[in-house]
Amino acid sequence: MSSKPRTGRRPGPSSTRDEILRAARRRFADDGYDRATFRSIAADGGVDPALVVQFFGSKKQLFAAATVSPVTLAELSEQSEPGPPAEAGLRLARLLMRWLDDEGARQALLGRIRSASSEPEAADAVREMIDGQLTAFAAQMDGDRPDVRASLLATQFLGVVLARFVVRSEPLASMDPAEIAEWLAPTFDLYLGGSSA
Repeated sequence: MSSKPRTGRRPGPSSTRDEILRAARRRFADDGYDRATFRSIAADGGVDPALVVQFFGSKKQLFAAATVSPVTLAELSEQSEPGPPAEAGLRLARLLMRWLDDEGARQALLGRIRSASSEPEAADAVREMIDGQLTAFAAQMDGDRPDVRASLLATQFLGVVLARFVVRSEPLASMDPAEIAEWLAPTFDLYLGGSSA
């Protein structure tokens, strides 16, 4: 019995595009932009490579679609309970850990991070996350220069993502997300509300 991917469209309601996106998100998260190929993504999704081209046209278009997070920090923030300003760092740390708990969001972010050094669009997408979502959060605090504060928050957060999911540095790689949030909270508090003088 042949295990070759099927060619053409699948019978019945088509979820092929979504399956390709899921496969691409996983592949970009694991391999980055340069090493991920249409062939490997098609194999992961169980489709012919021609279908990947048919749905997405180019690798750049596929990358752009696959690395959009299915859930944003802003959406998660809206679902979170508000709290006192003194707990802002802990709330943000818990929010970021919750975001990483979402497999699709984590894979989209990892795809961007792994690809940022070689693919300008990936670096732009990481910057968008920083400039948009973290700056908006920092701007809610009393401190000046929310742009600088957001950039510093991003260094901590991206460092945790790299150490936990790319390098898999222990004990961070196997720590409970709630415990990581507790460790991050004091530094986040400093960046959110501390004096820049």
